[in-house]
Amino acid sequence: MAARAGGGDPKFNTTLRYAIEDAKAYILENIESDLFLDNVANKVMLKPNYFGKLFKEYTGQSLVTFINASKLEHSKTLLLVTERSIAQISERLSISSSAYYIKKFK
Repeated sequence: MAARAGGGDPKFNTTLRYAIEDAKAYILENIESDLFLDNVANKVMLKPNYFGKLFKEYTGQSLVTFINASKLEHSKTLLLVTERSIAQISERLSISSSAYYIKKFK
């Protein structure tokens, strides 16, 4: 995952930094759920468009990119520690199709 691009920026006061870090923790804790900008922004009580912009400025990557990368990392673990098929893992991680999952995994 990208380093904090805007982490040292004065506009990222403590409250905004906590909101973004809380959102990242929420995503990782709920990685097997459907995750969207609206529900993650709602979790940290920010408007979706504003939160999406802040997340990208702070982390250097979009929320969708962070979610997808996190899902791929989690899927690697599942492939190693379970006997589930790629189709089962992609379904468990709410990835639209195994073909899409395989393409992203490569």
